[in-house]
Amino acid sequence: MELRNSFKRQAISYQAFAGLRSQLASLGLQLAAYGLWLTLSGCSISLTGAALAPDVKTFSVETFPNRSGQGPAGLSQNFTEDFRDYFQRNSSLKLDPSGNGDLQFSGAITGYTIAPVNASSQNGQERAAANRLTVTIQVRYVNTKDEKANFDQSFSGYEDFEQSRSAGTLDDGFIRQITNRILTDTFSRSLANW
Repeated sequence: MELRNSFKRQAISYQAFAGLRSQLASLGLQLAAYGLWLTLSGCSISLTGAALAPDVKTFSVETFPNRSGQGPAGLSQNFTEDFRDYFQRNSSLKLDPSGNGDLQFSGAITGYTIAPVNASSQNGQERAAANRLTVTIQVRYVNTKDEKANFDQSFSGYEDFEQSRSAGTLDDGFIRQITNRILTDTFSRSLANW
């Protein structure tokens, strides 16, 4: 009986030791991650994924005019403001309102199209189950510190909506779902260098 109790105490002791060892390992990983974060925060790499040279401090964004001939009246202003906000929120860069940032963005809204998608046949007639709004933005990017990074590229995004819904009822929130994807792609292309 005493031998059995001795084994139980040893088993409990081993379980306690194993639990303590697991907690210490977890704490060690947390400390290592924190140390890595401290190390990287002093470098030119941001944890948001933006890889910037240390001398890049500012960015500027010219107004993106709507040259598509379509879309709501506020599309140009909303996209430009969202562009500025997105880059301020997701990088350490400061906005230079004079237009002379270290990184300079310009371009235009070149496409705003609605087309039927998911066509099906009912009673011998083709009918669209939904419509798709596609927005296309041409972006010119100038990196004044590294001209090899410059680009002039078109970015597109789309969202489907019910066929019964009128294009005039598409609100800013719906359109921003599309333009936010374009902003993410532009950010990745310019700052994360994908």
